[in-house]
Amino acid sequence: MNEQYAETTNAVEVNETVLEELNKQTEEAIQTMVETEAQKEFMRYAFLKEPKTPIGKLVAGAWRKFKEWWDMHKRKEVEEKTRESVLGKLAELKKETKEHPRTPVVPKKHRETELE
Repeated sequence: MNEQYAETTNAVEVNETVLEELNKQTEEAIQTMVETEAQKEFMRYAFLKEPKTPIGKLVAGAWRKFKEWWDMHKRKEVEEKTRESVLGKLAELKKETKEHPRTPVVPKKHRETELE
């Protein structure tokens, strides 16, 4: 009886630990979703051409100032790095394709008509 009680107590403790971890992960997921909604709402305000509310005016104005700064100081650098990265990956894939050509996959419906 004592042995069974100990096993049951141990199982309960393990399940409580798992439950606590699941609750923690659930709360983190909820907070991530809430933050994502806040960011989406911010971006809605940021892109308003003629905001009517004080918060809309504040966010849209801050976005325009940031965008001016970005275009003047960072855009060219980021664009060049991105272009190099994308074009480099494309070159690698072209080289890999030439070195190891793959047999094209024919969809099943086309295979049946070819056999007839």
